[in-house]
Amino acid sequence: MSKLKLYVSVLLLGLMTCNAEAASYKNTQQTIQLKPHAPVYMTYNLPGNVKVNKELTVRLSFKNKIDVDDLIIHFHTDNNLKLVSEKQSSFGIQTSSQLNTMNVIVVPQNKGLFYINVSATLVNNGKHQSRSFAIPVYVGEQNQAKALPKKPSFGSGIISMPAIE
Repeated sequence: MSKLKLYVSVLLLGLMTCNAEAASYKNTQQTIQLKPHAPVYMTYNLPGNVKVNKELTVRLSFKNKIDVDDLIIHFHTDNNLKLVSEKQSSFGIQTSSQLNTMNVIVVPQNKGLFYINVSATLVNNGKHQSRSFAIPVYVGEQNQAKALPKKPSFGSGIISMPAIE
């Protein structure tokens, strides 16, 4: 009988421990953002018909969601896009939801699909937080720019899937 009491006591103690651990996990839910980035957003306007060796002006708009000490914009282009504008621009102190616009001028060197890479950095209390954007530029006919890569002679072809922005 004493062995039975000992067995039941150990069993109850184990169940109470499991129940206490389960109760401690109930209220620990948190919202987790999987891809943290700077709270800055960009839109752009791009003309439809882009030609080789003709200046292309892209209008960019930036809006940040918090007050910041500075908004710094960096540009980098593919080899086939010559950047005429400055590679970096700074807007200074920004209030929440303040809209900033600027123009970027590039000159396409060849036909095809190329990218203007934009990095927006927010500076707040000496801390930097950045977000990257890519602007696709179709030079020439869009059908030619979207052509799929050819199948290599050594095996299977490259699978290309369209991106949704």
